[in-house]
Amino acid sequence: MSPERPTLLSPAFTRLLAMQVCYGASIASFLLLPKFLARDLRASPAEIGSVVAAFNLASVLFVPLVGIGVDRLGRRSFLLFGSALMFAATLGFPWVGAVGLPLYALRALQGASFACVYIAASTLVVDHAPPQRLSEALALFGATLHATNASVPWLVERASERVGWAPVFAAAAAAAALGGLLALSLGSRGAGSAGASRAGPGLAAILRRAEVLRAMAVMVLVGVAVAAATTFIQPYSLERGIPRVASFFVAFSTAALLVRVFAGPWMDRADRRKQCAFAVAGYAAVLLGTPDLSPARLPLLGAVFGFAHGIFMPNFSAMSLEGSGEGERGKLVAAISGAFNVGIGGGTWLLGLVAGSAGYAATFPAAAACAGAALLLLLPGGRARPLSQRA
Repeated sequence: MSPERPTLLSPAFTRLLAMQVCYGASIASFLLLPKFLARDLRASPAEIGSVVAAFNLASVLFVPLVGIGVDRLGRRSFLLFGSALMFAATLGFPWVGAVGLPLYALRALQGASFACVYIAASTLVVDHAPPQRLSEALALFGATLHATNASVPWLVERASERVGWAPVFAAAAAAAALGGLLALSLGSRGAGSAGASRAGPGLAAILRRAEVLRAMAVMVLVGVAVAAATTFIQPYSLERGIPRVASFFVAFSTAALLVRVFAGPWMDRADRRKQCAFAVAGYAAVLLGTPDLSPARLPLLGAVFGFAHGIFMPNFSAMSLEGSGEGERGKLVAAISGAFNVGIGGGTWLLGLVAGSAGYAATFPAAAACAGAALLLLLPGGRARPLSQRA
């Protein structure tokens, strides 16, 4: 690495990563929620899909408000509000004994929390990162989430087997509270920002940009692919006699973490669109190989999916946010992350219906077809300009 490259790990950026680790641990505690629903609450495939979708639906509904708010009001207030929502919602889970309105409400609160924290934190990353190291910064930011995703599900699965789910939920609430305390040490904007930022273009104007709409379509389709892998592989594994499913998430998150940490410094030097297309092809390959699932293949599929995800997300985010002004970053993050959550939420609901009528195995080729459609949208040639510079 050239010594002339600007420093990435500033004190403010390091504190942001620490906050994200705590919040990520809280979110990761619920990656095995489909297993909890299937085994402990005896939920049907459609119920599993709808409970998971409640999180993403709430996130999507909050995204426009958060995207506008972080550009107008600053980033830290949304980090604090989101952490508080996560803390309060997680404390309610020990009292849930069946699939019903209280469970949907708690998941909706968690989805709203995620919208607040993810958009505010991602926008702060772009605020602090040197432009020529944006992919690397976003990769490192995502690596904190994958670090918790790689370790927490393994701990949750074993802790829930030994002491039950109530202590697990309590620990998740404590992690969210600690993340909120760390957020207090963060500024509302990046270095070099003085006072309130300009509001920038409105969300409606951003959504009229043709390439923003194309990027959102890609994220919706990718969201469906991710939904199939992260939600329905759990009950499908149980159906095939595989009692422990955390190995998929450990392998997935470890692979994504390693890619982001070790390949991050080189991501900014290669064509981002080509890297994204390669990753989406990897999503499709994993989904097509999932119906023939076995205990040995479960972590292998997780590792390949994580490798693809570790490449796709930072590159696509950087491609979307490169060159954006401070007053439009929150809205751009909201548009892209909102589309991703539409894909995950809509995907889990629709694929839940598919699983209910045709079995869990049918969900994976359907999701692979969505990944193929996303690949077609990424294939047009030409090096992409920032979405912020497109009218």
